Amino acid sequence: MPRLRATIPMILVASLGAQDASLINELKAANQASSTTPTIADAVPRTATTSPTLDTMQFQREQAEEDRLEQEIRELRARENAPARFAADLFEMRRRGASGTEGGIADDYVLGAGDRLNLNAFGSATFDLPVQVDGRGQVVIPKVGTVKVGGLSLAKAKARVQGLVQKNFSNTEVDLTVLKLREVRIFVMGEVYKPGSYLAPSLSSLVNVLGLAGGPTAAGSYRQIRVLRGGKLLHALDLYPLRAEGLGNMNLSFQNGDTIFVPMAYNQITLEGPFARVKALLPPPPPPEVATDPTPAKSPEGKTPEAKPAPKAPVKPEKPTRLQFELLPGETAQDALRYAGGLGPEAYPELLSLRRQDAEGLTSVQDIPIATLSRTELKRGDVLSAFPRRERLSQAVTVTGWARVNGAFGRTEGLKVGELLKRDRQILPDTYQGRGELVRTLEDGSTRYLSFHVAKALAGDPEHNLLLEDRDRVELFRVQSLRLPKKVTISGPLTHPGTFELHEGMRVADLVFKGGIPQKDANRFYAELARTKDGKVSEVRRLDLGQLLSSEEASPLRLQDEALNPKLQEDDQVTVYSKPQFKLHRTVQILGQVARPGYYVLASEHFTLSQLVERAGGLTPQAMPKSGIFIRPLNSDKTTLETSAKTLGLAEVLERLNETKLYVNSTTSALGKVGEPQLFRAPVLHGLDSSQTNRLVVNFEGALKKEAQHDVELLDGDTVVIPKQTDSAIVLGEAATPFAYYKVTPGMSVSDLLTLAGGTTRNADTSQIRLLKADGRIKDSWVSWAKVEPGDALLIPQRVRRDVTWQENMTALTPLAILISAVRR
Repeated sequence: MPRLRATIPMILVASLGAQDASLINELKAANQASSTTPTIADAVPRTATTSPTLDTMQFQREQAEEDRLEQEIRELRARENAPARFAADLFEMRRRGASGTEGGIADDYVLGAGDRLNLNAFGSATFDLPVQVDGRGQVVIPKVGTVKVGGLSLAKAKARVQGLVQKNFSNTEVDLTVLKLREVRIFVMGEVYKPGSYLAPSLSSLVNVLGLAGGPTAAGSYRQIRVLRGGKLLHALDLYPLRAEGLGNMNLSFQNGDTIFVPMAYNQITLEGPFARVKALLPPPPPPEVATDPTPAKSPEGKTPEAKPAPKAPVKPEKPTRLQFELLPGETAQDALRYAGGLGPEAYPELLSLRRQDAEGLTSVQDIPIATLSRTELKRGDVLSAFPRRERLSQAVTVTGWARVNGAFGRTEGLKVGELLKRDRQILPDTYQGRGELVRTLEDGSTRYLSFHVAKALAGDPEHNLLLEDRDRVELFRVQSLRLPKKVTISGPLTHPGTFELHEGMRVADLVFKGGIPQKDANRFYAELARTKDGKVSEVRRLDLGQLLSSEEASPLRLQDEALNPKLQEDDQVTVYSKPQFKLHRTVQILGQVARPGYYVLASEHFTLSQLVERAGGLTPQAMPKSGIFIRPLNSDKTTLETSAKTLGLAEVLERLNETKLYVNSTTSALGKVGEPQLFRAPVLHGLDSSQTNRLVVNFEGALKKEAQHDVELLDGDTVVIPKQTDSAIVLGEAATPFAYYKVTPGMSVSDLLTLAGGTTRNADTSQIRLLKADGRIKDSWVSWAKVEPGDALLIPQRVRRDVTWQENMTALTPLAILISAVRR
């Protein structure tokens, strides 16, 4: 006998005859031989061990295929762009039928190859054995025999197994149940989204199997679905009774090769308006998007206010709700109304409208009384509409605003506003009783405005206790709406600075607590309270912040001293200050020809350039310290530079080049007439911004020798660049060949360098040519005869800006880019 994949739980022997003893022993031995396998049984001969990893991979592949198929079906539906159809929600999700049988299987189920069964014997012999119907339709019972059950109902198979077992074990009863259904291949064809063949449990819901292919398309029928076996009709399904009444979705016993066919829809009509199911089945409209300002301005306290909604777009009228239905031959408008669930409560109950288009494209409209629907036949493309009734209040008034309950209330004859408010206890403790408003809607739709004193109306004053009429709207207000909000502000280096609402009894310590924890750079001992009255000059009081702060251990809750913790008044402002020049770490950067370029933390208050080079491992053999570049950011604490050789900034030199000059305008413009002199600033270096960086002119050679007059003290954010040695100079600006490097020869002058560059252009301002030395100094007098050294740059400004491509590109450059170019040489 082949070895079973399962553990057969034991054989308990009651009283047996001697003739059964040998069989019982053999069955025990078979059970013990198979008991080492830890899995649950299916009685299939075992040829190889299945790896859990392979099972997982197979499951993942199947799941990926299912996801891909579902995505394709969703895309096909979206591409179809068809109207919503009744019963289409049955196929919104694909559901594979379960092959398990926890609920039990009826005795008329026909067994076939692949069904997994459980054989339970009790009596003279007791055992529980899982078995499977093999390809020949047989079930193998170890040590007992083989019995054919394929093609038999479950009840007949049970009787046949009972007969076989009783031949070996007398007085033994058998129970046969189905553990897992076999899978069969079913063809789903016709007007479905993904026609093809699908594996499904043999006993499956017809809707589930049809859903595997996505269900009927927009052209497919929901009402004439057919199941074929061997080319003959086995079963017909109409989904409307199932969807409307829950009838007709029977589980069929499918066999391999069965076909589900969906034909074209016979007659499709549309229902629109307040039908019960039309509105209920359609998806809700998406919520309107509220546009907000993407960059809201910050308040003076540093808080970003809440984004305010943009003005609402005009509301478009809603399209009538529509749902498509399918009618069979002989069905009328009465059947369509029945499938639609009848008319909704808001519909006009006596009349429907029928729109029909003829062969020439002309649309006719016909009124259909409800009583004649059973005699009204509908044609393909017809639209049947129900009319909504306009809601109108009768014997009712509406209460809105700051009342206990807002809404519509019944009006009795002679009811007055005071009695209405007292009857329904509408007055809240903070309802404003000095004024109420009543808007009266007249029969012609016009409105009339009335006001009344709420307290006097409640007291019965006839002047204010107004008589109510139908459709009146009473509005109440809140006392708070008549008060300006009282605010106080706290600012400074705190975790939550901002403006807060002032409450009676609040003190400075309470506002400090709302402002959050002081930051690391905050002065924790000093703050100021500024108080103003009627917009006059503020009164400023000093505060001992240390006594007002809360900690994990304590909070100044009982500090009532007016001098230390004064009470707050409207518009008070508390300011917390920072420590001077506080910074956790002060860093500088050194680049270029040093042993260890990178960022360095300043080790002392007076850390110098020479010390930085030493910490960076010194200069490399290729370094050119004479051309060193020292850059200080403009947001440094020392942005005002001295006009000495030690601290002369490049920004200032470029500013000097950008002088204001008097030019004669040669064209007519809005600014002046032809030939009229005008003042304007000549552009330097084709639009370069001279204020984007500050290069300090530093004598690097003297600094590296630790000469005190040249060894610059470093500040946080400084950048030092040590370029590589070079033998060339660059020409920038209005030269015939600008932005080019030229090799410097001994004794070369600016005039010689210009000759190599092809001379200046007609647009060059030759009187403003400058020589930028490698160490950052500027030569601005007798420039033509000045000596050129390696690393120098010749600056030739333009006289009149010209719109040519290479000049436009220059606007993206900065003086810093010119300096760093020395490193790239």
